[in-house]
Amino acid sequence: MELKIKIGKGNYALRTFDKNGNQVFYSSSRLKGFDYVNNELVCNVPEESETYELKDLSTLKIVSQGEINDRNKTLHNKSADISSKK
Repeated sequence: MELKIKIGKGNYALRTFDKNGNQVFYSSSRLKGFDYVNNELVCNVPEESETYELKDLSTLKIVSQGEINDRNKTLHNKSADISSKK
């Protein structure tokens, strides 16, 4: 499935997890594992992916995380929750 996350270009690591919390996918900008289209990070991830975590590799902080909605493959982005904890 195709995963799209609205975020500016940068050095990121993307992980996805299944319903049991097991990591099922990993890629990073250093591995050239995703593209940027219209200010969105675009990546193909396994169908088992239920949640995701995007980490900035320069600061090693999570910049976006959330649930992947199975019905229409969109995201519930919890990034606002992360930035308010700073």
